[in-house]
Amino acid sequence: MTWIETHNKLERHPKVLDLMNLMGWNKNETLGVLIRFWWWCVDYAETGDLRPHSPQRIATALDMTGEQATKFVPSMISTGWIDEKPNLRVHDWWDYIGNFLMSRYRHHPSKWRRVRRLYRGKKNSSKNSSKNGTPNLTIPNHTIPNKRVTREIVFPEELTRLSKWAETWVAWESHRREIGKPLKPTGIQRQLKFLLKQADPIAVIEQAIRNGWQGLFALKNGQKSGHRQPVRDAIAVNRELMKAQELIQEMEKSGQKES
Repeated sequence: MTWIETHNKLERHPKVLDLMNLMGWNKNETLGVLIRFWWWCVDYAETGDLRPHSPQRIATALDMTGEQATKFVPSMISTGWIDEKPNLRVHDWWDYIGNFLMSRYRHHPSKWRRVRRLYRGKKNSSKNSSKNGTPNLTIPNHTIPNKRVTREIVFPEELTRLSKWAETWVAWESHRREIGKPLKPTGIQRQLKFLLKQADPIAVIEQAIRNGWQGLFALKNGQKSGHRQPVRDAIAVNRELMKAQELIQEMEKSGQKES
């Protein structure tokens, strides 16, 4: 399933209003076109680079013809939704597609890192990668236009390899913003430590979102977990597998010596 992060403040954003005026659309039309544009980019311009596509092709993909098709891309550039420098690309693409790409390519991190480098640069990308190769969270500062605050929050590998981890954590962040209690680095670190002690971290987060809670709490008595493998069990299994692999390698080496 393809998804992209959006926020309720989008409908009141000045750039949305500017695009409305330039294209002669109402707000519903403008928001619909923007979201369809981003959906199309996820499939056909995953890196945010629009140079392989002509303005006419982009407009046609959004079912535009005539004058609207001609002025769509120039209007997106003038209102700041598309960048002209350093090349024609989706503005701030990594901030909104990053979590999805980290989820899609969690087993091939070089792919999402390549996209991050295009927007953040080599120096920033290497600095913000954890030692074990697990991507760190980049938290957009949505209160200050065109400024982003990058905080080095290392997500434990025991959590990031869980199925549905990326989308569940993004949903938790969005929930906290919606209730007016955005997550802070110190709070995130406390919650990650708490989740590591839980049998089913995903179910714990889903429980909090479902009940509109501000904090994370252990599953209620009698509540069944919808996810199969506890974090600690997964760690134990991996350790046993590593021991077995080492034993096999030693046996193979000793067999080669005897021969």
